[in-house]
Amino acid sequence: MKSKLLLLIFMMVVTVAFSHDPYQEPSLNEVILRAKKARGVDQERLRALVALVNSGHDLFPPDSTIALLQELLELNGRLRSVDPQPYRYLLSGQELLQRNHPDSALQLFILAIDELDKKQYIFGFHSYLTSVAALFDRVGGLQRKLNFYRSKLVDYTLTGPALNMAGCFHGLAGCFSMQGDYDQAFTYYFKALEVYKTFSPSGYAEELSVIGYNYAKWGNFRRASMYLKLADSAGREAPDPIRSQFCYMTRALISKEEGNPADAMNYVDSALRHGIRSFRIDYAAILYAISIELRLQMNDQPGAFTLLLKMKRLCDSVDLPVEGGNGRMEVDYLFYKYYLARKELKMAGQYLLKAYDEAVLVGSAPLQQKYLVELFNLYRITGNPDRSVYFAAAYFHLNDSLMKYRNENNISRFEREDTERRKEAAIADLRQKKERQRMYFLAGGALLFLVTLGMVLRIWYIRRTKKQLEEKNKLIAAEKELAEQMRLKAEKSERFKQQFLANMSHEIRTPMNAVVGMTNLLIDKNPREDQMTYLNGIRQSSAILLHLINDILDLAKIEAGKIELETIDFSLHDLLDQILQTMRYKAAEKGLELSGNVHPDVNGIVMGDPVRLNQILINLTGNAIKFTECGNVTISVMPVPPGPEGMIPVRFSVADTGIGIPADKLKTVFEEFSQASSSDTRRFGGTGLGLTISKNLVTLMGGVIRVESQSGKGTTFSFDLCFPPGSPEKLQERKNSEENIDGTILNGLTLLLADDQEYNLIVAGDTLRSKADVNITTAMNGREVIELVLNNQYDAILMDVQMPVMDGLEATRYLRENLPPQRREIPIIALTASVLKSELDRCREAGMNSFIPKPFTPSQLIGGIAEALRIPLRYKSKDTGPLIPEIAPAEHAATNLDYLEKFCEGNRDQMRKYIMMFLDSAPRLITQIHDALAKGDAAEIATQVHGFKTRWVMMGMEEAKTLASGLEQRCRQDPGATEISKEAEHLIRLVEKAIGELNEWRVMPSV
Repeated sequence: MKSKLLLLIFMMVVTVAFSHDPYQEPSLNEVILRAKKARGVDQERLRALVALVNSGHDLFPPDSTIALLQELLELNGRLRSVDPQPYRYLLSGQELLQRNHPDSALQLFILAIDELDKKQYIFGFHSYLTSVAALFDRVGGLQRKLNFYRSKLVDYTLTGPALNMAGCFHGLAGCFSMQGDYDQAFTYYFKALEVYKTFSPSGYAEELSVIGYNYAKWGNFRRASMYLKLADSAGREAPDPIRSQFCYMTRALISKEEGNPADAMNYVDSALRHGIRSFRIDYAAILYAISIELRLQMNDQPGAFTLLLKMKRLCDSVDLPVEGGNGRMEVDYLFYKYYLARKELKMAGQYLLKAYDEAVLVGSAPLQQKYLVELFNLYRITGNPDRSVYFAAAYFHLNDSLMKYRNENNISRFEREDTERRKEAAIADLRQKKERQRMYFLAGGALLFLVTLGMVLRIWYIRRTKKQLEEKNKLIAAEKELAEQMRLKAEKSERFKQQFLANMSHEIRTPMNAVVGMTNLLIDKNPREDQMTYLNGIRQSSAILLHLINDILDLAKIEAGKIELETIDFSLHDLLDQILQTMRYKAAEKGLELSGNVHPDVNGIVMGDPVRLNQILINLTGNAIKFTECGNVTISVMPVPPGPEGMIPVRFSVADTGIGIPADKLKTVFEEFSQASSSDTRRFGGTGLGLTISKNLVTLMGGVIRVESQSGKGTTFSFDLCFPPGSPEKLQERKNSEENIDGTILNGLTLLLADDQEYNLIVAGDTLRSKADVNITTAMNGREVIELVLNNQYDAILMDVQMPVMDGLEATRYLRENLPPQRREIPIIALTASVLKSELDRCREAGMNSFIPKPFTPSQLIGGIAEALRIPLRYKSKDTGPLIPEIAPAEHAATNLDYLEKFCEGNRDQMRKYIMMFLDSAPRLITQIHDALAKGDAAEIATQVHGFKTRWVMMGMEEAKTLASGLEQRCRQDPGATEISKEAEHLIRLVEKAIGELNEWRVMPSV
């Protein structure tokens, strides 16, 4: 009885052992069907979503994949059935891919694959393990792709699951196909085919289709047709529209190459019909390419061009692979074929060269060969033998470096190996069956077998435990190595960021130094009054551009927490006047009224950072003008309830009558690159960085920025800041130091000036010579500096930091270490375009005494040299010139010269110049408006009024400016309006009144 029981147990163990089914990948249709049925069952719904994300993500648009991942994570948040980390990586990667950051998305997809590997997740044919190959191609990472799949193949070979090797074999085959090494490519395609056959009918059929397509690309159409038929046969049990479309597409390619255009067009039509169900836009692009070439062969150029435009839109709208007829370079190649057919050889050559350059960039050897042959023929036709020979030589050089096996009549080595493996597998299967029969006949020895089996299981358990411990130790070591790599990568990234900011600062600010410096030199040469106007404009524009450059650097510094605020005495009135003057023309261009006021109860002189405060208000005012079509923009500076003792609390606000911000967008207006509506970017431009910088700067100053708005009624931005009270005496002293420094304090000095830019040498040298009697020697690099210093005596050295041959830092270190002791302390002043603290610290560490930023003002240059040589500063008394007669405007005067006086900085002759220009041109304006009214020519009235815009502002003619803006708009929008004549006559009366008010300036003597 006991022996019978043991025999029964043995038979059950054998039955279970031999009835275990291998893993079978569900088809995509099964996954979608299961997802629909599982709508009401959360656990089943979650399983279906996991399968959809892995097995169908590359068949859906990015928005659909993102929606699936979001639903998966939300559902798993309640069920907690799967590890969410890999799907978080996939979601972030898809979002980055949608924003056109493929390299960052690729890194996240690889991290997701690593996370799934830890759980020995089995990947299918359409998994991320295979689809990342297209991303590697997109970023030009052929070698990276090769390394990735080789590394993964090693891991799966050691630790499993073995079924994931199929994806790696497929990826490696694609790498070698891209390089034109079809021997290696087909070896790996057949290895992938062998593995897919064991677990994935869909993957097996897909791989057969891919092999057929590659045979067609290789030119072996007989074998391509054979494998396409095998793919159809393998996929009959589960019809797949994707594979069917791919097969029809390949047959169309074969028919086209064999010279059967009618068959090819039929296959194209069949493939497009299947494409409706497959969602594969990349296959559609290939089909368009085939159809285009067929139409060109049939001389249907208009039809080919129509399809070309469709194909280009497809390639621009999605991330298509590079190979085949669907990549962007193939679009360029087809444009070449189109223009070649039209005999427009110049256009054809441009597109062909563009296609060749992209093929070189991604490393596609077959496409390079194809384009080189076309380039050779094209330049031969156009009569350019040198270029033709050049591309022929390039083709033969590339051809010699590739392995080619294109004999249609021989079966290649890898197919023979595949046949042998099939035979060996069949023999092994027969042996296994015979062995199984023997086991049934040995049932009588059940007791002995069970004892033996127990011992084997014990040994197996010990070995498995040991293997698990070894794998765990490997995993811990790998995690430690990964953590160390991530740390080193983060440190390297930070170094690169700092280096990038330093280089950007230097490369942009260095040419700006020449612009600002030479402008100052020209101003010091006593230019004519009309030239002075242009020079002042250049100087103001340069200052604005420098602030914009600093804004870019500020954003990085704010994010890193390294921005430093300045604390100096400044005037709120001067700050507001400067902003109004800067933004007035921008507002006038749109016909807006820009105004500002400082409340009488506000203490006008405070201590703080005027540059940063100016930056905030300029950003807010510029935004208000940009988003206001009509009305006004008002800047207000008002007192607020008392703050901390000894501080002055002030509220700043910028209000407009513009388009406003919807209530649901108010919370996002301060986000980076954000605007209230996507249409705003198209209408008004901009990147959405201004409000982000403004908010960060207000927070840094200890305030909070607020926004109030209604759609269509306007917006108000406001913030409160507290300032220590300022000193009028220190403010005046600072102004004097900036404007009236006496350069003669440097008389008699001998200076060495080193810079590799000739413009910078001219600017610095002429600036110093115009202010002081100094002797200047110049050098172009650090080695010349050393030779001059060893042979001559200098009072100070002005040294650029970045120079060829030997830079300023290296030259300074050499001088500090090798000069005689009595000369080692010679002052060395850095001339640097960098504003980063890390760069300035490097200057000090090298032995430099101080630094002068580029671009510099004359006062900065003179003051920096004086500080290094410990020469006391001295200031000239400011010559204000004769006082301008105060002309108090009448109660209803047409003009107000306050703005003109500020614009000309009190220069009476310059004011008179602008007034005389107005008096000379105003009568012509009146005559031309009268003539246009007589002819009923509203467009001419608008043109004349528009051309006088600047003069309204310069003469302070606010009423005329407002009237002219409305009149111009009415003339352009409603030329037949009856109000035009009335408003034009009123404007003429205002101009005549202004002429009468300003006529007395004709007889005022010049200064």
